[in-house]
Amino acid sequence: MSAEQKEYFHSGYLSQLDPDFGYGYEEPLTWESLSLQAKVYPELANQTLWLIEKRLGYIPRLSTTILYEPTLRIHYHDYLFGKISLEQLHDRTDKLLKLMREWDFKYESKLFDLPNTYKHYSEYYLPYMHAARTRIAQCLGYQPDAAYSLAAELWLAYEMAKKEIQFSDKCLTPYDYRAITSIRYREILLEAGETAANEAPLLGLSFLIESGLFAEK
Repeated sequence: MSAEQKEYFHSGYLSQLDPDFGYGYEEPLTWESLSLQAKVYPELANQTLWLIEKRLGYIPRLSTTILYEPTLRIHYHDYLFGKISLEQLHDRTDKLLKLMREWDFKYESKLFDLPNTYKHYSEYYLPYMHAARTRIAQCLGYQPDAAYSLAAELWLAYEMAKKEIQFSDKCLTPYDYRAITSIRYREILLEAGETAANEAPLLGLSFLIESGLFAEK
């Protein structure tokens, strides 16, 4: 188990906001899952995480990523040894990443169902809420409706409060991609339904880069 994984599993800490984002409702990871991640092509760990970030734009929470990572490594291994094409690799990877994205945003809807959520967390993270809204508007080129962006703003403000994040005016960070993906997922969910949201294209290699708002990393 890596140092990052040890820190994650042994921190014994859930902040006030963590349960609202579903961290308090996740299925516990089994030793089988941890063992499988350690055994299946561990030499491809970094390349697989790079592939996830390039296709999705960010790497989801560890407890989600670890469940799909072994299968993603197998697909990547098959590609490296000529068993599948690059197009087939992307197709198989994207199907799994859409499942990861769906799970990553599974509990965000409850934040929109509580009328005092924004007011409550603004009391704790007000400067960061403003910074998060500003950053999201900069990435999108417009200020999204709160009906779509509330969860993304709360999450990004929370991350800003926890750590010092270095943003750039020339490229998007994984934090940006995660926030924008949340907003886009919510938009499609409300306008076209759950199936359409779950099948929507990944944003990592489209949308924001093609918009010209930022240069590719």
